[in-house]
Amino acid sequence: MSIGVAPSVGVEIADDAVYAAALPDGPIIVLRDSAQLIWQEAVGRERDQAIAAIAGLTGEAEGAISGPFHAFVDELVALGLLRED
Repeated sequence: MSIGVAPSVGVEIADDAVYAAALPDGPIIVLRDSAQLIWQEAVGRERDQAIAAIAGLTGEAEGAISGPFHAFVDELVALGLLRED
């Protein structure tokens, strides 16, 4: 399943952060560093594809990234910011 931005979520991508909020009430979630990288590489991809992309960018092993990646994406889905189709 592909990861996407959930309906009614506003997103602003800046050089140093991703700002995401469920509209209209928020709150605004600020994602920086590894959280920003995960968001940017996850949206529009399947989980395995995103993990491979992050591993390629960071030089980390996919196995080392997999657990934290899944936990963080699951949290963003639970918050209603991301969805999987």
